[in-house]
Amino acid sequence: MRKFIQWMANFFPSITVFLDNQVKYLTRYYVFGKDRKLGNIFIHQFHSSDELGELHSHPWSWSVGLILVGGYVEERRMKDDSVKSFRRRPFTFNFITKNDFHRVDLIDDDCWTLFIAGPRTKSWGFWDRNTKVFRDWTTNPNSIA
Repeated sequence: MRKFIQWMANFFPSITVFLDNQVKYLTRYYVFGKDRKLGNIFIHQFHSSDELGELHSHPWSWSVGLILVGGYVEERRMKDDSVKSFRRRPFTFNFITKNDFHRVDLIDDDCWTLFIAGPRTKSWGFWDRNTKVFRDWTTNPNSIA
């Protein structure tokens, strides 16, 4: 299945994002181009886990990921600012709203997801679990806008 998804993804335009330490983080394949006014469908290939400490939000009113290959442990911010972990395996869905903050920690070497996003409604950024402070994504030039 991994080889089929890799083959299929190569037909779509893509962007690869690197973490601050220049480690390859994520390749996003644009299934319907880059127009995000009404939403979009992406194929994501996670190459590495999110950096430690911070959880990120998303700019879309809603989004849902379907894990195709691989898996991850998701750390998610709860309403009381605690952080809980959830194991996400192939063929499971992960629903994320614009108010959620989460972090992805890969279980395998990489993880492929089909990611559907609704309309963009806000900016996004990072929430520090220790200081409880939000930092806009523009402070990290390697992030995907």
